[in-house]
Parts: sequence; C-alpha cells; structure tokens
Amino acid sequence: LRLFKMMLLSECEPDHITMGNLLRGCVEISSLKLGSQVHCYNLKTGLVLEQFITNGLIDMYAKCGSVGQARRIFDSMDNQDVVSWSSLIVGYAQSGFGEEALTLFKEMKSSGIEPNHVTFVGVLTACSHVRMVEEGLKMYAIMETEYGIAPTKEHCSCMVDLLARAGHLTEAEKFIDEMKLEPDVVVWKTLLSACRTQGNVDLAQKAAENILRIDPCNSTAHVLLCG
Repeated sequence: LRLFKMMLLSECEPDHITMGNLLRGCVEISSLKLGSQVHCYNLKTGLVLEQFITNGLIDMYAKCGSVGQARRIFDSMDNQDVVSWSSLIVGYAQSGFGEEALTLFKEMKSSGIEPNHVTFVGVLTACSHVRMVEEGLKMYAIMETEYGIAPTKEHCSCMVDLLARAGHLTEAEKFIDEMKLEPDVVVWKTLLSACRTQGNVDLAQKAAENILRIDPCNSTAHVLLCG
C-alpha cells in the first residue's frame, strides 16, 4: 500500500495488475476502508470496467465483511464468470450466510457456469455453518465424481469442520484417518477445537499429539497436553 502511494506521487499510472495486488493487500489486512478507497480510484480511472478488477472488488468486499456491497457489484456485472460466482459464494459462507451461499451455488449451476475448487470451499463451508451434513457429504462426493476436482487439504478441513461442528466427532476422526492426503495442522486444529467445545478429552489429546508431531512448537497443543 505504501508502494502504491509512492507510485501515485511519481506519476506512474497503475494498471489492472497493480490494482489487483492492491485489493489482495486490503484483504490481507482486512481493511474495508482502504478497499473502498481503491474502489473509488478504480471508478475514477475506469479500471473498474476490467473483469479482473471487478472480481477483485467482489472478493475484497466479501472477505472484509461487506457482503451486501459485494453482491451489488456482482449484480451490476454483464457477464459473471466462475471467479465472480465463487468469490461471492465464499464471501457469503465465511460471513455466516450459509443458506444464501447454497442458493447462489444453485443459481450458478443453472446459469451454466462450472464450479471450480474455490467454489466448493465456499459450498462446504456453507454446509458447515447451517449444519447440513448430508448435503455437505453429497457436495464433497460430486466435486470429484461430476466435476473432476480432486479434494485439497482445504476441502478436507471443511469436511472435518462440517462433521465435528454437527457433533459427529467419530465420523470426523474416521474422515481424517481415511484421507488420501496427509492431514496438516489446520485439519487437526479444526478437530481439536470441536473436541474442546464438546468435551471429548481423548480425541482432543489425539488431535493435539498430531499437531505437535507436525509443529512441535504449537502453543495451543502444548497447553492442552500439559493441562
């Protein structure tokens, strides 16, 4: 952001790549105020007409807590692509609007847009927030069988959260044990958090031990095991 100010002072004209990076910077520091200022600059320069920038604005507003503004920009677009749809779906899901995210996913499919791996992160997160376990399991399955998208660790973490948040800790443990990918710290932390909330000490200990195996300096796991 400081470099952008220096660029303007030097009278260099930022292009859409610069503005895209700037919007990602606003997301990293969760600054809606700065993001709005970048939006204004894009409006003045006409860069907002670029699909790349418009998608970046949707992503920025959605992740910085202004889902309504993200939706208004989305609705103003002539041609939404998979990035537009996915950014808004993820934004709705991460803001706790699970039902709205799932409705948007159905609209996306009806419009003929094929979902990508980011879309399914949003869909699975949405299912978790509204405790739709069966729907989440179905979405996880069709992601690969119908769309050829191999699950990533992020998808797996979403599934563990879905199962654990709904109280299905045994199923969450089984899912981790049967993962094709090596579970990372995020997956185990997701299970640990649910175990602590629901008072499952034995499974919490297993999760903490696996976290320490991967990250020996993890303070959360140390506190749990020492306690």
